Amino acid sequence: MSAEFNWSPTTVGLIQSSFFWGCLLTQIAGGIWADTVGGKSVLAVGVVW
Repeated sequence: MSAEFNWSPTTVGLIQSSFFWGCLLTQIAGGIWADTVGGKSVLAVGVVW
């Protein structure tokens, strides 16, 4: 994609960093939510969404 959109290495690093930080934060939030309401409910919402 970097060649297709002519992204610099800095832009590619920023995009990848944003993706990985987003994954980390949503996993933490999802784990807390699963502890609170139960894993089945969180999984059901994830599948429907």
